[in-house]
Amino acid sequence: MIYKSTFITQRMIKNNFTLFVSIRYLKSKRYHSLPSLATVMSFLGITISVATLLIVTSVINGFRAELMRRLIGSSPHITIMPPYGDKFITNYFQIVQYLKLEKEISLAIPVTNGQGMIINSQNDLSSAVITRGITAEDLKNKSASFKSFDIKMEDFDTSEKALIGKELAQRLQLVVGDEIAIVTPEITETMIGIIPRYQTYIIGGILQTGSQQFDEILAFIPLQSSQKLYKTQNGVNAIEISVHSPMELGPILKKLRQNPLLYQHYITSWKEENKNILHALVVEKNVMTLILSLFVMVAAFAVLSNMTMMVNDKAKNIAILMTMGCNSWQIGRIFFLTGFIVSSLGTICGIIIGTSITVNIEEIKNFLEKSLNTKLFDTTIYFLSNLPSEIFISDVVITGTIALVLAILSSIIPAIKATKHRPAEALKYL
Repeated sequence: MIYKSTFITQRMIKNNFTLFVSIRYLKSKRYHSLPSLATVMSFLGITISVATLLIVTSVINGFRAELMRRLIGSSPHITIMPPYGDKFITNYFQIVQYLKLEKEISLAIPVTNGQGMIINSQNDLSSAVITRGITAEDLKNKSASFKSFDIKMEDFDTSEKALIGKELAQRLQLVVGDEIAIVTPEITETMIGIIPRYQTYIIGGILQTGSQQFDEILAFIPLQSSQKLYKTQNGVNAIEISVHSPMELGPILKKLRQNPLLYQHYITSWKEENKNILHALVVEKNVMTLILSLFVMVAAFAVLSNMTMMVNDKAKNIAILMTMGCNSWQIGRIFFLTGFIVSSLGTICGIIIGTSITVNIEEIKNFLEKSLNTKLFDTTIYFLSNLPSEIFISDVVITGTIALVLAILSSIIPAIKATKHRPAEALKYL
């Protein structure tokens, strides 16, 4: 029992001794209470690289989440198009009634999508426009996904009112109550010749979808008016569907495509229409993670070079420790702990700093814009109106794991080199 207690005590002394020497080697020779310059530089390298990797990864996550939210909110989750060879869906009322019975579907809206030119009747300013013919009831249901929406629905179906995006209204200098004309590629033969089809409308409201790309080109008009304007023969050219789970469309798509009422129709989803964008976001995140991981690797190489220089500088100290009874394992453990302490502390501080900046990135952006009197994130250039960020625990774990693995590797090599020192050669010229 006494032997066992003595063995445990000696083991604790040896462990505390190696830890004490490791911490001592991190300090400056002149100022023993402060870390050495090499220690500080190695620590800052790991901290900055880990924080940068975490911040960039979180911003990419936020951008992807915001972009998907905009796509899901502004675009239909599923779109039913006319059968091959047909221009319009004439039995859309029957199809919509069937779709409303499906529990997975929250909304089914028949629309007439068209392209044309919108002209301000007061100043003749014009712009390209994408029109969507829709009923007042469906527009009210769809408006829940808009950022802002202001229009009276009572007379929308029977009146010649139009609802346009905010960016489009600003470009054409339009306000509620102004008159516009929508000119289509369709033509009408008259006694005086062929003229393009057009219809005048009164601006009944201005909306914000949350996406500048849609706000600068989108206009909603009454369904019946749109059918006449584009000569759809009382049909529609699409049925837009919203579902409760837009990320899980497989089962409902399969069910719709197998239905006899729809098997000839072309059915697509928002994922299929935007698959190139979604794939590009995944590739971008992987590439950026790889590139920024190289920054962590460079910082780890800095730790490796500093530790190697330390081993060479402490050759005489190693020899003295060996003559005092330290074995090769203890010598290697001293230098391994020295490098590992710097790298692990740098990783922890990098994660804390990166997480703090990520959580408050919008406030930091606003502060910098106010201090520098400049616009860092111009909404007229970028797709989004703010700088999004979203941090995942998995990204924190992966970032920390990458940094710690590189830290262990950068600490093992100098530690192995330290164990191969021969005390006789180091003490030869003392």
